Amino acid sequence: DNDTFPLWYVQEVEGFRTDVRVMVLSYMNTDWYINQLRKTYYDSGAFKLTLDEDDYRQYGPNDVLYVEETIKNEIDAGQYLKLLKEKHPALTRLSGNGEPYHILPSRSLKLTTYPLRATSVTQHPDGKTSPQELTLTVSGNYVSKNLLAIIDLIVSNEWQRPVYFNFTSLNNTGTDLMRYVVQEGPLYRLTPNKHEGENIAVNTALTYKHLVEWSDYRNLRDSGVHFNYEDFHLRMLVPVRQSFNSLALAFLNEGNAEMAAHVLEEAVDKLYRSHLRPSYTNLQAAEILRATDKNALADLLSTQAFDYFFAMVKSSIDDRRKPDPVDVYLLRESAELLARSGDDRFREQVRALGM
Repeated sequence: DNDTFPLWYVQEVEGFRTDVRVMVLSYMNTDWYINQLRKTYYDSGAFKLTLDEDDYRQYGPNDVLYVEETIKNEIDAGQYLKLLKEKHPALTRLSGNGEPYHILPSRSLKLTTYPLRATSVTQHPDGKTSPQELTLTVSGNYVSKNLLAIIDLIVSNEWQRPVYFNFTSLNNTGTDLMRYVVQEGPLYRLTPNKHEGENIAVNTALTYKHLVEWSDYRNLRDSGVHFNYEDFHLRMLVPVRQSFNSLALAFLNEGNAEMAAHVLEEAVDKLYRSHLRPSYTNLQAAEILRATDKNALADLLSTQAFDYFFAMVKSSIDDRRKPDPVDVYLLRESAELLARSGDDRFREQVRALGM
């Protein structure tokens, strides 16, 4: 709700970017919400879907698609959707009470796309470029209806409209989408290109504009504005801090240490005010700042984290409760970072707690 309602507000009330369709991942487990995608909404045209309303009906055979890995190689997602639509017997099983349900015979789905941008000499008959293949691997034992709908949207709309994910939805689809997204600010654009490396690819120019130049963080400066932990700190502030860290690291990997330091200086000013709770992002940012020789700022962020997590761990010990393992880990890590500056007092304080 905290991610979605502000976006709906600016569209409904202020009429801003009504050409964008905001989709809620959890709502896409319902038939009524998926079926709304077939309709025009303000300036956002209707979406094509291969599966029809009956295929997405609640408590129907496609609510959950259990993985039966009888095919070890990837299967074509478009062909799979057509077979689901046909209710093909090879994909159909019966539950204990005789109700039919469908299965997924492979853990990997190949989505063939025709990107509109010219990436190949060979052209599709409709003026599109030659096909590119995006292969998604299902991480769990089933595919939920929302992932099925996402795959249907990508396949059926043939890359005609860009698809973006926020940090939360990107990590909750049940597949390895991260290999195919590019960060462009606080959002991640799906591409047909697989990106190598451990980190998500970052468009540094666009991300800098969206995070630093175009965003307004004034409410975070006001200590009188209350931000609760779960809704605002955990789900909103921490992901934005993480986006700043990703941008700084991308600049650093490009060999631009000056911009990496500048991004984190902006982050400290906007996102690490004394009244805002520290998080693991403090330590990530401190590591990057050390790599840019901004040791004083790195120590500031590390000290904020140390003081906060020391208080949390000590409070648990004083109350004869077991400290949160994450708090203990972050306390130790912050002490180790500060020890790099030659100050071992923080390690000694950790040892004094019996850690």
